[in-house]
Amino acid sequence: MSKDRVEPPIAKRAIHATAERCAPTYPYNPPAISVISKQAIFAAVCPTGFMEWILHHTKRAMPRAQRVCWPLFVYISLVSGLGMTKPKAILFDLDGTLIHSAPDLHAAANVMLAGIGRDALDLLTIISFIGNGVEVLVERCLNATGGCDAQIHQSALERFLNAYSADMTTLTRPYPDVVEALETFRAAGIPLGICTNKPARPARDICKTLNLCQYFQVIDGAMPGHPKKPDPQPLLRCCEQLGVSAAQVLYVGDSAIDFNTARNAGIRFKLYTNGYLNGPLPDVQTADRFSSWATHGIAVN
Repeated sequence: MSKDRVEPPIAKRAIHATAERCAPTYPYNPPAISVISKQAIFAAVCPTGFMEWILHHTKRAMPRAQRVCWPLFVYISLVSGLGMTKPKAILFDLDGTLIHSAPDLHAAANVMLAGIGRDALDLLTIISFIGNGVEVLVERCLNATGGCDAQIHQSALERFLNAYSADMTTLTRPYPDVVEALETFRAAGIPLGICTNKPARPARDICKTLNLCQYFQVIDGAMPGHPKKPDPQPLLRCCEQLGVSAAQVLYVGDSAIDFNTARNAGIRFKLYTNGYLNGPLPDVQTADRFSSWATHGIAVN
């Protein structure tokens, strides 16, 4: 043993041995981001003293820029981990998020248009009109087929609601793996709710017919005289009914309207990208997007 080296106590030697087994083997020369990510994640789960020891024994293998930025990478790892904690409650949009309802909305819209002598619209056009509530959907249909005034809108709205109430679930189904995801959330004891711009009664009737009501403590839909999304009031009302604060909730939606509603309410947001999203959302990080309910990535533990 070198005279300059002082043998650490037994307890410290045990810690050092554990660190040597767990730490990356050096010399090691993968892409820089790989080194940074592994070290930051490793440091994030270690006690402070242990992390300092790891830094001392690995910094010689790290470029100077990585050594200087070490505290920042540790901080990012810790913050990222906190962001993935289990939510106290989860709220969902309905159309385009949990259920594919566009075919029945499309059919009702064309029944309405035929009744007032207008041309039919295709499914993709109707999908582009979904999200702001039934009144806006009807208005957009009218504007796309010849124009709209208050009298025509009222008559067309009544026709649409009558046609839709007769066939709300003829073609509507939950998206693949939605039920399995809801089962997982329920088994984890997470309260669930729906916040939608669809009128409240049709929203509840559709969930009942599709056997989805069993999963939700709250199903909140649009009501006359009350603000709709992206106003934050509907989401905040759901939070109050579930007995949780906005900071404890995750909102899952499929559109810019849902994203803006969550942002206005101060609520975390996750985007389902295979719904009725009609444009890019550059403010939504990759980690906050998912394309399949089988891989939603929502923490339940």
